[in-house]
Amino acid sequence: MTLICLSPNGVDTCRLPRAPDTMLVATVGGVIRLVRDPAAAAWNVDGHSLIDVHVGSLLQDPTRGFVFAGSYSAGLFRSRDEGRTWESVSEGLGHLNVYSLASSDTTNAARPFELYVGTQPAHLYRSRDHGDTWEELTALASAPGHESWGKAGFSQPAHVRHIACHPTAADTLYVCVGSGGLLRTDDSGRHFRALECQSGDVALHAHARRIVFSPCNPDEVFLQSSRGVARSLDSGGSWTVVPTSDYGVSYPGCLHCAPEGDGVVFLAGARTERRAWKETGDADSTMTASHDGGRTWTRVRGGLPRFTGNVEAVTLVTWPAGFGLVVATTDGEVFGSTNKGETWKQLAEGLPPISTRAHYEDLAAGRLYMQHVYAVACRVC
Repeated sequence: MTLICLSPNGVDTCRLPRAPDTMLVATVGGVIRLVRDPAAAAWNVDGHSLIDVHVGSLLQDPTRGFVFAGSYSAGLFRSRDEGRTWESVSEGLGHLNVYSLASSDTTNAARPFELYVGTQPAHLYRSRDHGDTWEELTALASAPGHESWGKAGFSQPAHVRHIACHPTAADTLYVCVGSGGLLRTDDSGRHFRALECQSGDVALHAHARRIVFSPCNPDEVFLQSSRGVARSLDSGGSWTVVPTSDYGVSYPGCLHCAPEGDGVVFLAGARTERRAWKETGDADSTMTASHDGGRTWTRVRGGLPRFTGNVEAVTLVTWPAGFGLVVATTDGEVFGSTNKGETWKQLAEGLPPISTRAHYEDLAAGRLYMQHVYAVACRVC
């Protein structure tokens, strides 16, 4: 059995010995388990767990076979049977609003497994015993600039949106603090320093959502924020803004570098800003691809439609024969490609929304509003 996880804020890349046959999907109503039927070339729902729990992050530890699920209100859960049953491992976490999960490189046998949890409010925790005990990396809460996190100009309190473990430097972490800033530590969390990235008068670092490493050069990193994308060739010391809004993505959601290191980058996101969703009910989201390191982009087609919901989760899967991608939306749709994004097939529909926090609620409110507008217009006519 080859398992992958699909979630908005969990680990979104994995390496497998062959193409996946089992998938865990994080939704607002729990974890959905999908299993591929080779005979029918279809994916079927094989289970539903953590029912009524809004799960926003999933992470698999292949060294022990554990799967972890972070929820927005009920803390952290651990599964020993590939997502069929769960136990709470929240004792020791000071906050139960788990926003993000990350782990050290599990392919390096000499490196001990470290599990990281980011919460709202913005705190960072680490476990070295697979969730049995926790320690808080307290330096994050007093990092440079913390006084302004979540203040005027931000739509929600500060939260640890993403944690990126450096692929070769074991003591280095990047932490994206949503409604806050972009931080880096080179001493396993004892000290943090702030990284800044400007795009005109917009501070992209204050809206950081994800750090992605180039597969061939870990000094080359991409910063994905809700206001744009930037690229650094010196580990975040300086940045070059990557144009995306000109190519149909004004609200970036998920960014991945192709594992072959040939400059191919995938970016999923919405054409419209989130603040418009409550009025339109339409994110107008899509996936784009760049073949020149982010300088130009084209829309990914091959059966992948334009979505009215937002693309909230993308997982990139590699195996010896190649790589593929799986995407999920706030409308409960899942699409997959097994040939490097060339062609796509719908794998599931009608699932509970796959969503970061209240994104699905914003879109639902917008659709109700548009129905009301239409009904009023019909009465007038």
